[in-house]
Amino acid sequence: MDPKQIGRAFVDHYYSIFDTNRVGLVSLYQDGSMLMFEDEKLLGTQEHTLNFNLMFHSLPNGAGSFYVHDDIFRLNYS
Repeated sequence: MDPKQIGRAFVDHYYSIFDTNRVGLVSLYQDGSMLMFEDEKLLGTQEHTLNFNLMFHSLPNGAGSFYVHDDIFRLNYS
């Protein structure tokens, strides 16, 4: 499968859940997933609600799907 297609499909899936059921995003993270913002790092599947810009690194989960390995965002202070 084309990496661009995989990336686009993952982003579309992620933001569909983000827009309709943010609590459902927990299924895309694992205990080793890292969320980083400002000077804080949060490990695992904790829920957070903030105004931010997001970039994430997804990896295969070994079951034919993907999970968020690193999640990096910056808070918007506007």
